[in-house]
Amino acid sequence: MKAWRLQRLGGELRFSDVRTPEPRPGSALVRIEASALMSYLKAYVKENCPSTIHPPGPFTIGTTGSGVVEAVWPGMSGI
Repeated sequence: MKAWRLQRLGGELRFSDVRTPEPRPGSALVRIEASALMSYLKAYVKENCPSTIHPPGPFTIGTTGSGVVEAVWPGMSGI
């Protein structure tokens, strides 16, 4: 799958191939059809968000998306 990935806080933002995450019990697999890179994410790219917690290595940014539920695993609720 493709995802916008930030190499590190203040690093380069790249549209990269990444492996599809493995689902866990109580989760759902959603094929994202549209996603937004919100304006506040610019702070991540510019390394201007000292109060936030972020992963130590490359990570996928983004908080908004629309998609299709592909599968639901046992224990999933709230869809």
